[in-house]
Amino acid sequence: MGDPYSTTFCLHVSYNLTAIHLLFTKCISSTLRSGRGIYILQQTLPTFFSTGLVSSLNTSAPASPYEHDEDTSIYSRNVRLVYRPPMPFPPPFPHVLQVEGLSLYLTSSVILRHTLNALYTDLRVELQHVRVHGPRTSSTSGLSTGPPHDGRAPHTQVENTRSIREKSLFVGISVRGTSRVSKAENGWEVNSTYTFSPVTGLIHLHSIDSIHPAPHQAFFDALQAALSKIGLGGTPGEGAGGMAQASPQSQSHYQNSVNRS
Repeated sequence: MGDPYSTTFCLHVSYNLTAIHLLFTKCISSTLRSGRGIYILQQTLPTFFSTGLVSSLNTSAPASPYEHDEDTSIYSRNVRLVYRPPMPFPPPFPHVLQVEGLSLYLTSSVILRHTLNALYTDLRVELQHVRVHGPRTSSTSGLSTGPPHDGRAPHTQVENTRSIREKSLFVGISVRGTSRVSKAENGWEVNSTYTFSPVTGLIHLHSIDSIHPAPHQAFFDALQAALSKIGLGGTPGEGAGGMAQASPQSQSHYQNSVNRS
């Protein structure tokens, strides 16, 4: 008859090794996905006005929320776009622009592309700065090598494990185009930060840090007209804190927008 203590010890070791293996596998998968996302953004952002937004390894086709596959996509289904301008947008736009969900995120990229193409010709994007920001290194973001002695709940260690895998990408782009009305060349410097989920390695937050110079009134007029066509042109304060909400009409018009692009 075997020693019950030895059996318990072996089971404990086996459980821990399995947990370590699963954690290691998730870390590798997350790292590979975030690396793929960085590569695809660098390769495809400069061709945005000719190819549209590309979200997967298939860089020849525009992104589609109806064919989301975490094995090939670089965006989370719950990706969120946030822009807090230094000066409030003119009515009826909210003070803080927020778009949540892959469908609306991709739809907004189509709307932006069509709006700018309606106002400008010879639109082009140039990458100016690309920087990868690694995991946080603060004292609250480390892994503990032993059991907690400070009264923290077990889930805190899980959050710390996620924190040390957190990664973001800073992208500075230059957008240039010729006005269809004045024939003068216009340009903007746009800085954004893409944050990758520490769990999946997919982009779950796209923050627009700055746009200089700020878009002029003609852009907002054209944007509002485009939004109204797909049922997203509302009044200030609609949704949660100005967050764009999907509607059946906006969903049904997405594919038509892609086909026309």
